Amino acid sequence: MITLHPGRLTIETDRGIVRITRKQAHIFLALASRPNRTVTYETLIKSMYANEADAPENPMDTIKVHICLLRKHLRSIGDTKAIQTVHTLGYTLTEPVTIGETAA
Repeated sequence: MITLHPGRLTIETDRGIVRITRKQAHIFLALASRPNRTVTYETLIKSMYANEADAPENPMDTIKVHICLLRKHLRSIGDTKAIQTVHTLGYTLTEPVTIGETAA
């Protein structure tokens, strides 16, 4: 079981806790709110950048970097396959996630 604590910017499993960035928390929350369903790049970009003017020139690359880092964090606490790539569309979260503390 994975628990996301958006307010504390942490992800927790029975094997440990890792700190994540605010942008990573936005991405993980977007994935967790649609378990076992593909979340498109467009949806992830909107979850990270409420104002499109704040988005970088190539936001898909930014998403891919954050997903890579999230996978690394998850591997460090024992989860190796929670985030799956759906080629050219986006990502799917295949593990159940509980949402913990939402305020710091």
